[in-house]
Amino acid sequence: MKGDLKLARSAADTALAKTTVPNLRAAALYNQGRSCEAAKDTKGAMDAYRRSLKLRQSDEVTSRLAALDPATPAAHPLKPQQLAGPFASEAAYCKREMEEYVRRMKTPEFHCPVDFEEMEGIKLQSSLAAPPAPFKAVKVLSSSGQDLSVNVCHILMQTPAGWYGTSIESYSGCVPTGLTILPRPTGLPPLIQVRLAMSVLIGSEDNPAARQHPFYVDMAVLCAIGPSGKPACTESLSVARAHQPRPSQEEPPKPLDWFDRRRLSLDASGAVRVEVDGWQFGDELTESRFLGTHRIAFR
Repeated sequence: MKGDLKLARSAADTALAKTTVPNLRAAALYNQGRSCEAAKDTKGAMDAYRRSLKLRQSDEVTSRLAALDPATPAAHPLKPQQLAGPFASEAAYCKREMEEYVRRMKTPEFHCPVDFEEMEGIKLQSSLAAPPAPFKAVKVLSSSGQDLSVNVCHILMQTPAGWYGTSIESYSGCVPTGLTILPRPTGLPPLIQVRLAMSVLIGSEDNPAARQHPFYVDMAVLCAIGPSGKPACTESLSVARAHQPRPSQEEPPKPLDWFDRRRLSLDASGAVRVEVDGWQFGDELTESRFLGTHRIAFR
C-alpha cells in the first residue's frame, strides 16, 4: 500500500514537472491531493486542491476541499426561490395546485390534502409548534394525483399577508420528519429547516422499470423571509440515506442505519455549512456538490 502511494505521488509530481498547460497542471494537482488524502496528509491535500482550483474550476476538486475544510464556498450554492402566494387559505393553495395538475396531466384526479404515507422506521412531524415572527404558521401537507401510491409534499407558510406554498417532488412517497428553527446573528432572518423523508425505488440497469433496492433519502430544505416580506425556500439537498427495512413478522423492526450523512450548521456570520458526517478520510464522496459554505441571500 505504501508503495502504491509513493508511485501515485511520484506520478503526480512528474506530471507537474513536465507540463505548463493549466488544465493538465490542475489535473495533476488534483491527483496529488488524492495521494495526500490517502496518506492522511490533510494539509498537503488542501494545498494541492487550492492550487488546482486557481488553475481550473472543478466541482469535484471543490467538493474534496470542502470535505476537508467546510469554510470552502460550496461548488453548488443553495439558491432560494420565493414561494407562490399569498393565498387566502390552505384550501385556496390546494385549489391552485389542482388547477396546475389538471392542466399538466389532463386529468381531474387530484387530492389535496391527503394523509401522509406510512414509512417503516420514520416518525411524522408536519408542523412547527412556535414559528418565529412574522410567521404565523409553518407546516407540510400532502397531495396525490391519479397514482394514489405516490404523494407530493408541500411546504406552507402563513404570514400576516396570507399563505405561501411550494411543492417538493417526491420519488415514491414523502413524509415530513422535522421542522426546526436555526437562529442567526442579529439582522439576519432566522432559518426554518424542513426535513423530509423520501421513499426511493431504484430499477436495475437492465430493466429500469423493475423496482429494486428501496431506500429512504433524508432531504433538507431551508426557508426564511427576506426584505421583500415573502417567504422563500432553497432547493432540497440530501443529508442521509438508509435502506428501507423489509417487513417481518418474526423480528422486531431495527433502527434505520443512515449513511452518506451530512451535517448542517451555522458559522459565526450566519452562513450555512454542509459538512460530511461519518466520512472516512480519503473515501469517495457522493452527493458532494453542496458540501461547504453557503451564503444564502433571501430577498
